[in-house]
Amino acid sequence: MSQLYFSSKKRNNGSILQIRGHYYANNRNDCFQPIGQLSPISFSAVKGNQLLITLNVPDTWCDKAGDGAWFAISVNDEIKSRGVYYSGKDGQRVPITLQTVVDVEEDHSYIIKGLW
Repeated sequence: MSQLYFSSKKRNNGSILQIRGHYYANNRNDCFQPIGQLSPISFSAVKGNQLLITLNVPDTWCDKAGDGAWFAISVNDEIKSRGVYYSGKDGQRVPITLQTVVDVEEDHSYIIKGLW
């Protein structure tokens, strides 16, 4: 299942959530929108810690060879990481994983979202 993982809990990969990315002619941050199948993660963090955030989308695809889609990780509505995949052939299925590290500079609440 595609998820933003926040903890060290055992991950259940029993079912795969298929996600089809959006198409963009550019890489502007304002083109991104939340992935509907993923709920935002909210939590509080303590100053001095680091957050390792991973977005794993195991099953994406494009209809045409050479097409691709952007994905991103947002922390408090700021893009912290983004990446794009391109397919090499028609209908190719491609996994994508993004990671980012966020330094917690003050005690604060955080909202993490997977975007496309």
